[in-house]
Amino acid sequence: MIYYLGYCKYEQIKEENRHTAPASDNKMGYVISALKEAIDEEFVVVSPAETKSMKFVKGNNHKLEEKVFLKTFPSFSSRNKIIRVLGHLLTKISFIFYLLKNVHKGDELIVYHSLVFMNVIKFLKKIKKFRLIVEVEELYSDVTENEEQRKREIEYLQIADGYIFITELLRNEINTQKPFVISHGTYKSVPDFSTRFDDDKIHVVYAGTFRKAKGGAFTAIPVAEYLDENYVLEILGSGSEEEIEQVKQEIKEVSTKTKCKVNYVGFKSGDDFNSYIQKCHVGLSTQQSNAKFNATSFPSKVLMYMSNGLRVVSVRIPAIETSDVSEYIYYYDNQSAEEIADVIKSVSFEDSYDSREILDDLNENFVKQLKALLHR
Repeated sequence: MIYYLGYCKYEQIKEENRHTAPASDNKMGYVISALKEAIDEEFVVVSPAETKSMKFVKGNNHKLEEKVFLKTFPSFSSRNKIIRVLGHLLTKISFIFYLLKNVHKGDELIVYHSLVFMNVIKFLKKIKKFRLIVEVEELYSDVTENEEQRKREIEYLQIADGYIFITELLRNEINTQKPFVISHGTYKSVPDFSTRFDDDKIHVVYAGTFRKAKGGAFTAIPVAEYLDENYVLEILGSGSEEEIEQVKQEIKEVSTKTKCKVNYVGFKSGDDFNSYIQKCHVGLSTQQSNAKFNATSFPSKVLMYMSNGLRVVSVRIPAIETSDVSEYIYYYDNQSAEEIADVIKSVSFEDSYDSREILDDLNENFVKQLKALLHR
């Protein structure tokens, strides 16, 4: 039996209001779809996600679709700190006992890497002898820049029997020769919802966080100063109230210096998000180039833009430059608004670029490699 452990949610249990992160929801959703293609047997998604509601929710076994089952655990929350802690302990103990009872030698456990799981998985693997595959999206200690934590994190990852890496650079960091497959993110292309803007202008979009520490929107907005009336810069995303006000102020200021129109679009999600993205022509991946986590993580927005049919302009970082989509990216080297604008102007729309076809090929290869990794 194959078990897939991580925090994820499904529409079928939406009313339980369980806490997960969009990034893990998207990536786990993709791996689940790949597993359905790669193997013939049923498998279980094990999610210890806790409720955010001020009520008790039961754990259950859900049949989600053909071959896919979801195991959830009892959970409750409260404004009272002691009761919240008790609710957390209930969920954690329940999922540990589930793994102890159900996962045996010969089974395969795929774990979406989380610091929360490290001690539990090390203990369970020692006594249960299952085959462990760890899906590594990033080294969390590179984000916190905690060297002691990094040592513990790598020691834990080295006990795995195989890996799903987001970039091959992670294999070098973990220093392993064990079997692995690469998935830079979600290789599923998004259906065509809409046509491009037809105002004879090139629409350049930044979609993502407004966190200033990551660059992102605050690197993208000044680029408008070096674009002319043939371009429109679209800013989509979310942040704190303060960050949103800063974004709006930056847009107001740069708009006095350029003929390039800058639109604050705000937050969109689901089909509304994809539909708006698809109206644009070029997507910007403008994170900080010198951040330590760039060496071991892959910007999800690169594949998000490609899945919606856009060309991509990105900062040159090792994770992208050594990836399977490297040759399709337009790179800039310096965090200079003028240089980024020059790269945007160099984007060609005359070639036969089809980003959806590129991702379909990558998906097909990933499914084959996943099947081999799981010995199926």
